[in-house]
Amino acid sequence: MNNVPMESNELPTEYRVEIPYGEHAGLNLLMFSHQEHRWLFEYRYVAGEDHKVDILNKYRLVIDYTDGIASGEVVLSMEIVFPERRGQEYFCGVDISRNSKVFIQFRYRKETGSDVPAYRLEEFEVGCGKVYKLENPEAGALINPVEFPFEVRDRITLESGLFRVPFKVDETRSDDFSFPNNIVKPLNRMC
Repeated sequence: MNNVPMESNELPTEYRVEIPYGEHAGLNLLMFSHQEHRWLFEYRYVAGEDHKVDILNKYRLVIDYTDGIASGEVVLSMEIVFPERRGQEYFCGVDISRNSKVFIQFRYRKETGSDVPAYRLEEFEVGCGKVYKLENPEAGALINPVEFPFEVRDRITLESGLFRVPFKVDETRSDDFSFPNNIVKPLNRMC
């Protein structure tokens, strides 16, 4: 298969497998070597009425695996577009309309010393480089909640053998990106 560059500073891809994920999303399995894999979930949320799109959100969840174990970091990103606000202002042929598009990246770090494997929201980045670090992970939740139409958990725990990260399907339904902590089947050794 051809190497598919995903982002800068990426390893060359040995294999890429694209799998439909449930009714709503897609999963790409990228294998860089026998030891290094990446799971890339994607979903495109569209909301609107009467054939008019009010909001688009391209969800992306990235999990790296080394030797079959989920890495210490999980990244959830959302590219949110408000089509009605687009086309108001251009610079060098690029649409730079104010408040028409936002990119948010949530970085989760694997907790150490816990009985149950979990990831805690460590920081999030809005736009080009504005990083907000959550200084007190013991707080349990964000101190000042803001109105945000998409669910973002401050902690992702292992439930029934899977980590579950929610994404919005429509105004009334949601689904989960689900991934295991370990993708290697244990060997049964005979004495």
